[in-house]
Amino acid sequence: FLKFVGKTFIVDYDDAIFHNYDLSRNFVLKNLMSKKIFSVMKYADCVISGNKYIADYAKIAGASRIEVIPTVVDNSKYDPKKNFLHKSPIIGWIGSRSTQKYLLNIQEVLSSICKIYGARLLLVGATSEIASKFPDINVDIIPWNEEEESRLIRSMDIGIMPLSNGPWEKGKCGYKLIQYMACGIPTVASSVGANIDIIRNSNCGFLADNNDEWKNALVKLLSNREKCIKLGYAGRLAVEE
Repeated sequence: FLKFVGKTFIVDYDDAIFHNYDLSRNFVLKNLMSKKIFSVMKYADCVISGNKYIADYAKIAGASRIEVIPTVVDNSKYDPKKNFLHKSPIIGWIGSRSTQKYLLNIQEVLSSICKIYGARLLLVGATSEIASKFPDINVDIIPWNEEEESRLIRSMDIGIMPLSNGPWEKGKCGYKLIQYMACGIPTVASSVGANIDIIRNSNCGFLADNNDEWKNALVKLLSNREKCIKLGYAGRLAVEE
C-alpha cells in the first residue's frame, strides 16, 4: 500500500523475524503470512540489516537497496573492567526468559567448570526456573534493568553467549557480545551467525561448536588472568572503533 501511494519507507531488522512466519508451526499462519516480511523488503526503498544473514534474505526478496549496519552500543555508558579472576570467578550471561534456554546447551560444561574452579554463574534477566537446572553450583539470578546492566556485566570475568545452530539463531546480531566487549571482558560464544564475525574480527574471545570446545575455552580463560585482560582490552577497543 505504501508503495502504491508513493510513500518512501525504510525498514530496519536486527532479528530474522521472517522466520516467525515461514517457519511457524501454525499451519494457517505459515501459509497466509510466510511471505509477509519478504514483500515488505521487496517494496522498501532501503532494507537495513544487522548482519549478513538478514541481508541475504533481503537480496532474495529483491530489495532495491540493502545496507548492513552491525549492532553497536554507546560505549560511554559502559566502563571497562579492571580486575579479573578473584577467589570466586564469575561466568556471566545477560538475556531474557526467551533466550535462557540456550544455557542448557552447555549445562554440563558450566556445572563441571564451576565446580573445578570454584566459579559462580551470574545470570542477568533469567528466571529462577533456569537456576533449578544447576543445583550443584552457585547461581545468582538478577532481574535486568537498564540502569544496572553495565555494572552487572562489569562484575563478570567471562561473558558467554551459547546458541543453537538454527535459522532463527543465525539471524541474531550478537548484542550480548557487544555489551561484554564494551565492558572489557573476554567472551566465549557459539560459532553461529554474527558471533563468528564479531569474535574473529575483534579477537575478543573464543568460538565454540561443542562441549569440548566450550570447556577448553573456559579453562583457558579461568587459568590465565593475562589472557582475560588481553582479550577484554581487544574487545573494548573494537567497540570504541
